[in-house]
Amino acid sequence: MPSNANESDFFEVPAGNEQAFFWIRKVDEAGFPVQLRFVEAAYSKAKYFRDYRAAELPDLAVRAYIVEDSVYSASRAQPGGEVGSAKGYLVTTVTRRIDKQIVRDSQIVFRGGNNTVAANTDPLALQNEIVFRQLLANMPPEDRPPWEAQLLGFKIKEIAAKLGIAPDTLSARMQRSARELKKKLLGLKPEGKTKH
Repeated sequence: MPSNANESDFFEVPAGNEQAFFWIRKVDEAGFPVQLRFVEAAYSKAKYFRDYRAAELPDLAVRAYIVEDSVYSASRAQPGGEVGSAKGYLVTTVTRRIDKQIVRDSQIVFRGGNNTVAANTDPLALQNEIVFRQLLANMPPEDRPPWEAQLLGFKIKEIAAKLGIAPDTLSARMQRSARELKKKLLGLKPEGKTKH
């Protein structure tokens, strides 16, 4: 579980599930309640999600994001229970997204020593991606998903539609998180947050 999160904000990982590598919130970042059937499906398939093409995508943080976001998306897209099998729906969604991530990652080819090259990517683009990932690591977890989705190639309109908010609202949130990150990296005080 993220270190700065309240335990009560998350569904409990089933006892004895050592394969679980993700934590699912009870309410997603857009404020939608998460459906228990998709949570249960995710935890029941945790080993499968951990092992599926693991040699090609070994980064568990990326896998965790894909699983968590798939659960949130499924909960928003299927509110009335239209899906017959939550498990089957989630397996299809997660594996498709892992496959897509592997294809994107495979565009970068690494060679030994200092001869690192990027296929289909110029060196500046590769350097920008590395810097971008380092910046994400310094962002609060709740601000990361839209930026990570953008890094994966999704457009603001697509991300906003998945979150169920207006593109302008999402852009404003992302600009705010970028300003806060800049202040953090420069050692400045963050903007005061107002309590509602």
